[in-house]
Amino acid sequence: PGNKVMPHCGPTNHRLRLHLALLLPRGHRFAEGLRVAGRSCPWRLDRCFVFDDSFEHEVDLPPIGNCDELGLAESARAVLLVDLWHPDAEKRGLRQYCKQ
Repeated sequence: PGNKVMPHCGPTNHRLRLHLALLLPRGHRFAEGLRVAGRSCPWRLDRCFVFDDSFEHEVDLPPIGNCDELGLAESARAVLLVDLWHPDAEKRGLRQYCKQ
């Protein structure tokens, strides 16, 4: 909480990035903090969100109070990140070196 990942773009549009919220602060099912292409994209517990990594994106986590008083379980946020091939990557021959 209270951390920031500055706005940045992925190096290529060959991949998509998946976020899966596994744990959100205070047991909430919904949390703000992710922006993609200037648009707020809240995390929803147990729901996937997929976006094109080449678009500018950032994370700005608001402080949620004194983390020492809340404890780790109350203040923690866990988001699984997975990189996926863009659906057009195979059509354009970008995956040919990854096949067995």
